[in-house]
Amino acid sequence: MRNISFFLLLIFLFGVADNSFDLHDVRIYVSDIKWQSPSPELHKTYEEGDAEIVLLYKNGDFAYVSATLFRDKSTHQMSICEGCGFSVRKGKWRESGPNGFVETSIWTYQNIPPTVSGKQTSFEASEIKWKIKDRYKDGTPKIIIKGEKRFIPLCNLLNLDLLEKILQTY
Repeated sequence: MRNISFFLLLIFLFGVADNSFDLHDVRIYVSDIKWQSPSPELHKTYEEGDAEIVLLYKNGDFAYVSATLFRDKSTHQMSICEGCGFSVRKGKWRESGPNGFVETSIWTYQNIPPTVSGKQTSFEASEIKWKIKDRYKDGTPKIIIKGEKRFIPLCNLLNLDLLEKILQTY
């Protein structure tokens, strides 16, 4: 019975999600990133950092991707590192008052086993509360906060197609 309930929850949370990107229907946010430069001997023109990307779809779908980003040192354009691995969480979000929203989601993919990360990951659905610090004129969130982490709009990601592919696959 528990397996059937879990299966029905998955269908409810993810069965109706269409994660194709129409940039008018989704807001994409990125966490503050601590950028690190590769060793100077490598003569690289980019920096890299671990990032959390959050997608809030107007239809109430929610997606979260943890990934490594590269940033060009001169243009500041970013791209997802395709071979570095990532984790994905999907679900729904809903406003909870004027200054917050609640995400109900579940991990759909993780490439780091708990024995490596040192954390035991729960694949049960969870509810996470977020704060909204500021809004655009149309009412959509400008800055969102989860715990101590601040997320701002992601506007200079070169490979949105890879992000879309990750979300369609996982």
